[in-house]
Amino acid sequence: MSEGVEFFAEHREACGATWRNFVIWASVAEPTLEITQKWADKFLEQVQSCSHGVTLVIIVRENSPMPPQEVRSLIVRTIKDLGSDLQCWAVVIEGSGFFASMARSVMAGMIALARRNFRTKTMSEVDAAAPWLAEHASGPDGARYSTEEIQFALNEVRVRAEMLLETGEI
Repeated sequence: MSEGVEFFAEHREACGATWRNFVIWASVAEPTLEITQKWADKFLEQVQSCSHGVTLVIIVRENSPMPPQEVRSLIVRTIKDLGSDLQCWAVVIEGSGFFASMARSVMAGMIALARRNFRTKTMSEVDAAAPWLAEHASGPDGARYSTEEIQFALNEVRVRAEMLLETGEI
């Protein structure tokens, strides 16, 4: 287990964790409003405990359905509420082809609606997120995290989410 990864939500549709000043959310099925509200509450709690800002990473499994409108609206509202407390936001929508591309386009629209003064990037692979995050996310006093430690934390959350999908339990 990566040092400091703490899971706060583990459901069949999603798995949420914090790692340092990151909030990592791995969605493996259509997210419900209830589970998305748990994510939003934890995200705002993390912001209050990290005076140097928070980094958000959302990982969406290939072939996951698009979230319902009320879930998308909650995500946009939560991001807007953060203002300058959000350092950066990486969205990984896994897969290739038309549907994955369409999902990344929808996410880009959500980001545009929520956008403040933080960097965002939407990509198709978890492996692409870690180097980008290492460049844009920082800890206390501006300290940077290594690509490797970010990759390890992201993969830990992703694997745990996959286990939930396959078995329904950890």
